[in-house]
Amino acid sequence: MSIDPNVTYMACAYGINPSGVAVGYADVVDANSTHHAVAVRWDAAGTPTTLTGGFSPQWVNATGTAVSYSGALWDGSSTAATQLHSLGLDQSGREELYVRGLNNAGVAVGEAYKYVGGQLVSGYAARWDAGSTTPAVLSAPLGDEYPSFSEAMSISQTGVIAGYCYSIMSDTAKVGGATIWQPDGTAIDFNKLIDPNSGWRLDNAVFISPNGQWVAGSGWYVDPSNPVGYNRLWLMQVPEPATLALLALTASALLARRRR
Repeated sequence: MSIDPNVTYMACAYGINPSGVAVGYADVVDANSTHHAVAVRWDAAGTPTTLTGGFSPQWVNATGTAVSYSGALWDGSSTAATQLHSLGLDQSGREELYVRGLNNAGVAVGEAYKYVGGQLVSGYAARWDAGSTTPAVLSAPLGDEYPSFSEAMSISQTGVIAGYCYSIMSDTAKVGGATIWQPDGTAIDFNKLIDPNSGWRLDNAVFISPNGQWVAGSGWYVDPSNPVGYNRLWLMQVPEPATLALLALTASALLARRRR
């Protein structure tokens, strides 16, 4: 379906890359006054191209690759989508996944839900590498000894991923929160990077800078004037790789001790 400005009811762009290529959707009205929502890529001159096989791409990288929240992915030279996959089918025979970010290397991140026999197991932070539709599940900082749920919220151009991860210790206790995953997959709990007496609990790392050096998120803060606490936003600089490597080594040692 072509996009004629004379019959386009509305349009919305969600993402744009450094070359001025934008992506989003248009609500097109046909000759029968029927509305059709179509995925669109606009070049830097504003010329639209209709994309098929998915709805409303929200991210576009420097190469023109675009991806939607529901995992429809278009490379820069194609108008037909490739669907990213999740971890099993629900009782309706459908996959469930949510994409949250895309970098210039073509790596998408988000959450993939695992189903076994149609029953939900959990949702996991996942990475879809360029050229692959299969999700790579990102590990929990505590490893796989405990059940967990997690989500990747954004990815830097250097491959560092930000999000959250909680390990379920019992029916009433969970540990974790804001998490970053290094390019090699090593997971770091951001709450291990702050003073435990600071009054902060870092719940979710939502955004990471393109260079992978700054992370912003949300959390819970308790101070003497408000012992109940309240939601706050936070911004932190990611420690140097050597410090992160030491934290990862310490976490591995603690995990090994638990398993003895």
